Amino acid sequence: MTKKELVNLVSKNTNVSVKETSEVLDSFFDLIVKKVSEDKINLPIGTFKLATRKARVGRNPQNGEEIQIPASKSLKFRASKAVKEELNK
Repeated sequence: MTKKELVNLVSKNTNVSVKETSEVLDSFFDLIVKKVSEDKINLPIGTFKLATRKARVGRNPQNGEEIQIPASKSLKFRASKAVKEELNK
């Protein structure tokens, strides 16, 4: 699902204009990105948290040469129990 499709679905379900829905979703996504660096975010659908990956040595699959992969941060999501139950019906 694209952002545009999500905006249109939420707009139809809430009877709010597409423009206002888009602004609210943009704000929501921005807040998740900003706040997850401070602490984990618990929502009814699950938990977002920041994961830190250590630097490591990897291999270039084309030629087998070792390469240094730098440390990085990523966003992890763990679905809530209710979401898992709904998916496994």
